[in-house]
Amino acid sequence: MIKKNSSSIIGVLDLGISNIGKIYNLLNIQNRKFKIIKTAKDFKNFDKLLFPGLGIFGQASSALKSRKLNNLITEHILIKKKPYYGICLGMQILCKKSEESPNDQGLSIIKDKCIKLSYNKKSNITVPHIGYKSINMANGINKYNKERFYFVHSFYLKYSSKNKYMKSYVKYGENSICAQIEKDNIFASQFHPELSGAQGVRLINKFLNL
Repeated sequence: MIKKNSSSIIGVLDLGISNIGKIYNLLNIQNRKFKIIKTAKDFKNFDKLLFPGLGIFGQASSALKSRKLNNLITEHILIKKKPYYGICLGMQILCKKSEESPNDQGLSIIKDKCIKLSYNKKSNITVPHIGYKSINMANGINKYNKERFYFVHSFYLKYSSKNKYMKSYVKYGENSICAQIEKDNIFASQFHPELSGAQGVRLINKFLNL
C-alpha cells in the first residue's frame, strides 16, 4: 500500500531532452522537496519518481540505457511498488514500442505500442496535436467538468475500454487517445499538467501527496 506523505522527496528524471523548467517551477511553488536524477548514481534517497514530458521516444530509450536507468526505473515501479508519474513522453516510454522510433525499446511495463496520429483532409485536424482539450473519463463520470488540459504530441497510446488502467481519453479526429493511466502505483498522462493551469496543479498534487 502507498503511504500518503506530502513531505516526501520527488525524484525528477533529467535526460537532457524533456520539459524540466516548468516542472522545477511547479515543485518550487508548491514547496516540494525534490532531487534531480541524471544517472544511476543519482537514483537514491527519493520516494516518488517523476518523468517529465517532451522529447523523442528513441532518444529517451537510448538515454535510459546509456545512463543505466532503465532497470532501476522498472525496479522502482514493479518491485519496490513506489509511485511513478510519467508526463507525455514519460507515459509513452512505459510502453513496449513506439512507431516514432521502431528500433528502440521502451520499459515494457505496458505491453502496448504507441502509434502515430492519423489524419486526412476530411478530419480537419493537424499533426502534432497541440492545444487545450477536455477529457472524457472512462467510467463516464466527468469529474473534471469543463476543465481543459494541454496536449502537444504526434504519437499516442490508443484508448481501449478493455484496458482498465486507462482512466480517461480524448478524441482528436479519428484518433482515440489515452489521456491518463492509473494502475496501483503507476500514474501517467499524455497531457501536460504543468502546462494546464490550476486544474493541472491540482491533478499533479494528488500524486505528490501520495
